[in-house]
Amino acid sequence: MNKKLFVICAGAALAASLFTAQSAEKEKKTTKVDTSKLPPASTKQGVTYAADMKPIFEKSCIKCHGSEKQKGKLRLDSQGQDPAADERTDRSDPRLD
Repeated sequence: MNKKLFVICAGAALAASLFTAQSAEKEKKTTKVDTSKLPPASTKQGVTYAADMKPIFEKSCIKCHGSEKQKGKLRLDSQGQDPAADERTDRSDPRLD
């Protein structure tokens, strides 16, 4: 009797988890991004990290991802913290300066 009850409970738990997983997957597929709300792409020429991107990082990101605090173990104020990332990134690219 206990064995039957266990099998029934395990089957019900498995069915419930599969149903939940399918529902989550269906929800992902139906969610669409409204691209009409995005701004147009920039046409600015000569964009550099130092002049155009670094100030944005310093204003918006460094307080949570800087030297004092690394939320989510992500640090944006220094290079070379992840040797695997260094292998994937071409540091000779002048756009990174």
